[in-house]
Amino acid sequence: MDDLKTSLSLSQQARYQQVFDVMPTGVLLLDATGRILDANPEAHHLLDEPLIGERWIDIIKRAFAPQDDDGHEVSLHNGRKVKLAISASSEGQLIFITDMTETRLLQSRLSELQRLSSLGKMVASLAHQVRTPLSSAMLYASHLGSEQLAPATRQRFQGKLVDRLHDLEKQVSDMLLFAKGGDNKVVTRFSLESLLNCLEAMIEQPVIHHQIDFSIDCDDESCCLLGNENALASGSVTW
Repeated sequence: MDDLKTSLSLSQQARYQQVFDVMPTGVLLLDATGRILDANPEAHHLLDEPLIGERWIDIIKRAFAPQDDDGHEVSLHNGRKVKLAISASSEGQLIFITDMTETRLLQSRLSELQRLSSLGKMVASLAHQVRTPLSSAMLYASHLGSEQLAPATRQRFQGKLVDRLHDLEKQVSDMLLFAKGGDNKVVTRFSLESLLNCLEAMIEQPVIHHQIDFSIDCDDESCCLLGNENALASGSVTW
C-alpha cells in the first residue's frame, strides 16, 4: 500500500511538474524571505538567467525597466511588456508573469488603423471645407484683374484674398498635424464671437456673388468653445 501511495504521489508530482513547465505564463515560486525557489521555462525566457536562488528584489532591478507609457503592464530591459499577478501566503509568494507584448502591439496597430481611417474621413471632408475659401479667393482674384478697380477697393480685395489664402493654409496645416499624431494638436479654445466672425468672413464674397440676404443673430457671443475654429467654420458652410 505504501508503495502504491508513493507511486501515485510521484505520478502526481510528475503531472504537476509537466503542467508547471508548459504553462504559457511565467511562474516564480518564492520562499518567505523573497528568494526564488523555482521558476518555469517561460519565466526564464522572460527574465533571463539566473533565477533560482536569487532574490526577487534583485531580479526586479536587473530585468525591469519601467516606462512612462506602461499603464497596467511593466516594461523589461529586453523591450517586452509583462503583467504581474502575485499571490502571497505565510510560506512565500507565487508570481505569475504574463507577456503582453503582442497584445500591446496589436492594440497599437488597431489604434493606428483607426487614426488612419479618421484621417481618410478628414481628407474627404477637406475638399468640402476648402471649397468656400477657395471660391472666395478665386472671386477676389478675378476682381483684381479689372483695370477700372479703384485703388482703395483693390487694396480691400487684396486683403480679402490674403485672408482666404490663410484659411486654406490653416486647413492644410490642420490636416498635417492630424496626420502626424491625432487631432488633439489642432484643438483650441475660442469664443462664439470669434467663430461667427470667421464664418462671416468666409462667406462674405459668395453671399455678395449669389445676392443672398444674410445676417447673424446671436443672443450671447461671449461663450467659449473648445475645438478647431477654422474647421468648424468651414464645415458650417455649404454651397
